[in-house]
Amino acid sequence: MLPLREICSNVRNVFLFRYGAEGDDSRGILPDTALKYTLELLDFVKGKESWAMNIDERILFMQKKKIQGNEYLKHQRIERALDRYKEASLIFRYTKHLSQEQARQS
Repeated sequence: MLPLREICSNVRNVFLFRYGAEGDDSRGILPDTALKYTLELLDFVKGKESWAMNIDERILFMQKKKIQGNEYLKHQRIERALDRYKEASLIFRYTKHLSQEQARQS
């Protein structure tokens, strides 16, 4: 397991819908204040390595990455879509034999 890490992120106007231009005097939040959050990663589960997957697991992985890529593409997030498509295509890079049925599924 990876060590826990703190991730800091500056988020502008996260609560704009809640506090709006008024801010929140009781919490000391001024209007349109840039808020700083500290997040702590509590757990991390690493997926199975591609070399340890059987053909059916690889096909399922590829299909999931393709679906994720399609969703990113719908939202004009081209770089993320391309990353998912690349992951999908690379899953078979060390696979020697696919049956015709498996090739159709991929």
